Amino acid sequence: MRIGDRLDHLVGQAALMLVALMLAMLGTISLAIAACVALAQVWGVPLAALATGAALLVLALVAWLVARDGRTRDVAQPPVDAGMPAALGAAELGVALASGIRARPKEATLIALITGMVAGSSPGLRRSLERLID
Repeated sequence: MRIGDRLDHLVGQAALMLVALMLAMLGTISLAIAACVALAQVWGVPLAALATGAALLVLALVAWLVARDGRTRDVAQPPVDAGMPAALGAAELGVALASGIRARPKEATLIALITGMVAGSSPGLRRSLERLID
């Protein structure tokens, strides 16, 4: 592969990442506006704006912590075993989750908190999770 081809590939990847970032930002803005309008009907405009802004700040803090952790730590990846099955059993999955939680307790706590908030606020998602567990 020539240097020009590599450069074209990198520019294409950067352009795609920029488009994806812009779409994600537009989606976040749309969701924030919708949440603020919905909350304004229940709580009033000032409190709805405060709650929406606080939620966006928490989301930004989580994103910053995840990005910062990825840059500062070099986590050794386990070697890939060709004989390892694609699906882990329940015991292996539990061990993998426990080691991940021990390695990054802050991020695991934030992920559990956000997952609980999302699952708790959506009755349809709760029913789906209950059916999945049963």
